[in-house]
Amino acid sequence: LADRTYLGSWVARPSSSERTWLSFFGCLRLSMARRLARTSSRLARSLSTALAEEASPSALVTLHDRTVAIGTPPRTLVDRLSLTLREGDRLAILGENGSGKTVTAQLLGRAIGGSADGVELTPSSAVASSAGVGREGRAVVHVSFESHRRLLQSEVREYRESRFDVTHRRATLASYLFPELRPDLPHPNGFAGYTPKEARLAPLPVPYDADAHHPGLAALESAVTRGEAGELLRQFGLYELRHRPLFAMSTGEARKTMVVDCLLSPPQLLVLDEAFDGLDSQSRDDLREVLLRTLDADGGRRTGALALIAHHPDDLVPPPTHALLLGQGEGRTGFLGGEWREMAATVGAYFDSQRLASSARPPRPRLRRGAVAAEAAAEAAA
Repeated sequence: LADRTYLGSWVARPSSSERTWLSFFGCLRLSMARRLARTSSRLARSLSTALAEEASPSALVTLHDRTVAIGTPPRTLVDRLSLTLREGDRLAILGENGSGKTVTAQLLGRAIGGSADGVELTPSSAVASSAGVGREGRAVVHVSFESHRRLLQSEVREYRESRFDVTHRRATLASYLFPELRPDLPHPNGFAGYTPKEARLAPLPVPYDADAHHPGLAALESAVTRGEAGELLRQFGLYELRHRPLFAMSTGEARKTMVVDCLLSPPQLLVLDEAFDGLDSQSRDDLREVLLRTLDADGGRRTGALALIAHHPDDLVPPPTHALLLGQGEGRTGFLGGEWREMAATVGAYFDSQRLASSARPPRPRLRRGAVAAEAAAEAAA
């Protein structure tokens, strides 16, 4: 009882020296806690930075003070362009006609491919897709009205050079997507000493009315109905058209086929260059819907980077992450650029001004089904 009384007295009424020691240990404990908190905070910040750097997409291309020019003598379209394009970026390239949108996208693609220096750039009318060549190692692919037209021109040329006749099947959606699986059959006309080249758009050595059950199409049928190819064709509404000749497709169907090709073998940069141009209202809506479903749902996983060139805000599909507005300043060679959240108001004002300027112009006629194919055939014949 005496010990307990003493202990209680000591705890309740410590002496002067004891109070000093208690105060010292209390301050020491508080100091150690603060140091531990600061150290933990620094470690957390370092870990957060390291994780962010690891998760940050790598830069595909960086341009610094690059002049975008075409022609001889050079005509400057964009002066001192500086930007960085990363994997997964969706860059909206906007501006009036002639401001250099397509040529800028072309420069980005060539820079990604390592051939931007010393290479002459071409006007938009001379830019085509990689439709007529293999898909391996593509740095950039344009999907546009112009590349669509050139695709059909190439198909007509390949058909005529092959010496096939109208009784045989011309290049189809399936043979376009999987050129390595073309039927390995003798040339139908049996030209002695002549071997047609294995071109991507070359006709097939099967009858024109051959269906999915034809033995010569077995490998193609298997490839386009399974896996990712079959899934994409169903999503794009092209599954039932998988053996239809390219020349017989509507404008919207052919445009979707070009997009599917890019999704199956993604280039480092996919350029949707006014990809809705020439489509009727229903085809435009269908293409927007399927692009949103396939490109936006996974955050751009299917393509390295995406460039969107459009004259209408509704055609910026999927929603961009960055914007580049060309044709600024007195000489119309300046630009504004940045993340979409910073540029949204400026881009909105630009589209409003364009809408007012175009309100007095007559509407551009939409092309009827097969019109692009007919035009391409006429030009190839010429």
